[in-house]
Amino acid sequence: MEVKCACRSSQPANGQRAGTLYNYLTLTFTTVISFTSLRMYAKCWLIIKDDDKLTFEVIGKVSNDNSFSNRTHGMQKDGMNVTSVVLPVTNKNSTKQGITFINYTLEEGLYERLLKEHNAIIMRNAGEW
Repeated sequence: MEVKCACRSSQPANGQRAGTLYNYLTLTFTTVISFTSLRMYAKCWLIIKDDDKLTFEVIGKVSNDNSFSNRTHGMQKDGMNVTSVVLPVTNKNSTKQGITFINYTLEEGLYERLLKEHNAIIMRNAGEW
């Protein structure tokens, strides 16, 4: 994008009267677009919910949720009734204790328990081969 600005000079140049010379400045603005991150927020809260027992756990803040999403998708694919929630961290002062779900209770260690149950399902299915 280019913008031209007319500036009135206070110094006379080449025999002209003061204030009649116009200098034109061309300002060039460049826009740099980075596609390294498409998210608006840098970090997200990772939350897992066990829909059978109506419990949830806030796992923590991360900038990349690929592993978490893949694991919970694997749990759902193997028949477990779980839900993953990825919430953007919109405030630097937000805490785990401020996150609640209606009709769900907080269970510490839920994610580890669900991972163990999922590993048991995988091993049981592998034994059938």
